[in-house]
Amino acid sequence: MTDARHQWAAHYAAVKARIATGQRPGAAAPPAPAPAPAPAPADPPAPPAPADPPAPPADPPVLYKTDTAWIKLTRAEHAALPHVQTRAAKLAGKAARQAATAERMARYRLTQEQLAELCADITTRHKTTWLVLVGRSPAAAHMRARLEVYRRLLALGWSYTAIGKACGRDHSTVMYYIRRWGTTDEQAQA
Repeated sequence: MTDARHQWAAHYAAVKARIATGQRPGAAAPPAPAPAPAPAPADPPAPPAPADPPAPPADPPVLYKTDTAWIKLTRAEHAALPHVQTRAAKLAGKAARQAATAERMARYRLTQEQLAELCADITTRHKTTWLVLVGRSPAAAHMRARLEVYRRLLALGWSYTAIGKACGRDHSTVMYYIRRWGTTDEQAQA
């Protein structure tokens, strides 16, 4: 063997011996046991219990951040700020918004049969059915009928998204039809 291999083998043998005896590397012989500590003196008497802590103020201050610094306000002063709403006002506003949203969405929740009845005159005039209008036919006659349906629903206040969902299209398709051919026949001919 070479000298380097002999050195490595001797090193590993020494490491194994240290591990077997529990010695740490570079440590000398184990230290002698330390003398027993002297007994601790008796605990000093406990200080008397403090009086009841002071009660918090009835109206604790509120930290409010202005543009330049933090200031302390009472709750009444904070509530009087124009942009601060009370919880009751927030909940009332939220309930009103939810009711308006529910009412608006109720207009768009029509079944396919109800939509077919709404657009029955269009389907009879174009001699087609509702299923053909919401289908994938690229025929020009069907595209003209679809455009009339989109115009009618838009005139009734439907959003592009709602029209697209009702007719099985993406809202951008409805927007394209309306932008390309307008909301009336006069705009389409111009």
